[in-house]
Amino acid sequence: KGSVSSLSPPCPADVTPDPGGDGLINILDLLAVVAAWGPCMNPPCATDIAPAGGDGVTNINDLLAAVAGWGSCP
Repeated sequence: KGSVSSLSPPCPADVTPDPGGDGLINILDLLAVVAAWGPCMNPPCATDIAPAGGDGVTNINDLLAAVAGWGSCP
């Protein structure tokens, strides 16, 4: 039998270090969201994680998504 590989995207709130994160959602990710607060200048923004797919702005929804995902990525 062949092996099955995971095709799921990484944790969307794991935005630092860039690119691709480090497998943890922690204070570095929260600080990245706060530092990028406001409209995305060069979409897609890595910090524009909520709603899924982003909405063109890094805001409270993105901060709350990072807090909700706190810890190790599944």
